[in-house]
Amino acid sequence: ARAGDAEPAEGALAREIDRVGPLLSGAAARGAYAEALSALASLRPAIDRFFDEVLVMDERAEVRRARLGLLARFDELARGIVDVAELAVEGPRAAGG
Repeated sequence: ARAGDAEPAEGALAREIDRVGPLLSGAAARGAYAEALSALASLRPAIDRFFDEVLVMDERAEVRRARLGLLARFDELARGIVDVAELAVEGPRAAGG
């Protein structure tokens, strides 16, 4: 996608993934899984903002691909630490909570 197509929340998430990636890799390599999970959890505000402000399935294929690619980067980052599909939201944000 062209730079002008990116939403601010999209750029913020990309920067946070770039920031957290090395921290997560280093912690995982040392077996410091609590530290790795903490680094991963620090992405939550950027992820929440992304889903609140960005239409991932944009009608423009190039924009949609870029946004899905960003989510794939997050998935790849997290996959070495936790199965993201198994995560559950608890508390007031949970459905019916």
